[in-house]
Amino acid sequence: MSLSNKKQFSLQTGAVVPLGTIWSLNSGVKLTEAEGYGLIWTVNSRVRYKELIYMGTGYNSGSKIFFLFGLAVTKNLAINYAYDHYLSGTSSLNTNVHELVVGFVLFTKYESKAKFW
Repeated sequence: MSLSNKKQFSLQTGAVVPLGTIWSLNSGVKLTEAEGYGLIWTVNSRVRYKELIYMGTGYNSGSKIFFLFGLAVTKNLAINYAYDHYLSGTSSLNTNVHELVVGFVLFTKYESKAKFW
């Protein structure tokens, strides 16, 4: 088995747009140039309510669409769920993915809320 080092370059950016005092819109884009794969891009957007709960969706350059949901249970604990639906034309390769992440903020000297994704 031969493993070769392939070059990969990524650029990621995003913005948070307040939609009043309790709502915000979080959007982002990621561009990746990977040797042998070309340019891969991902866009996503989430609507957040009171820094407590969010729902969102995203698209990955023709390969998948995904849905996101998150809940900040406390300032140090968050529960997040993602569902990926792959758009492959080959039915035997269409695998959908469910992902559950429990995030803990353990050691920080700064005040921060449990925000992931």
